[in-house]
Amino acid sequence: MKIDLLTILLSSGVLAAIITSIINLISIRTTNKRLLLIEELKNDNTINTFRYTKLFDLNAELNNLPDVDYTMLDNHEGKLVWSKDKVIKVVGESTNRFSMFIKIYNKSKPLFDENIISELQNLINSERAISNELVEILYAGREGNSDISNLMAIRVELEKKLQESIVIQLKALIKA
Repeated sequence: MKIDLLTILLSSGVLAAIITSIINLISIRTTNKRLLLIEELKNDNTINTFRYTKLFDLNAELNNLPDVDYTMLDNHEGKLVWSKDKVIKVVGESTNRFSMFIKIYNKSKPLFDENIISELQNLINSERAISNELVEILYAGREGNSDISNLMAIRVELEKKLQESIVIQLKALIKA
């Protein structure tokens, strides 16, 4: 068998095509891996942007909660004395503010780690127990010694912890 120039050229062309195809397949596979990585990074960025936007909005909502006038004393004949009406007013206003806080908290729960949520939930449970006791004392006339300052302190601590948690999450997202 005589191998002529045409056969050698055709065989070389087929071999070159096979080698080129293999190199193209490797290149395509590498490109696909890079595209998948880019798509994953894009999705992570979209999620982080969404979380940042939601956390920022929740922080703004917390800052826009109505102020409560905590004055519970009345001037009676030149002396400052506890006023039951003012105490009821303070409890009402702070309860209204706290119910707004709870709505913000419920919106923020999916954005936080479980340990942050459990810590806040424990404080909320304490607040509810004290609040229910105070409602019975103030409105139902039941005798008791529950201190309104404990209730206010827990509510302030809850708001502070949620705000701190939001700021921590925002800072973490900025660094990411």
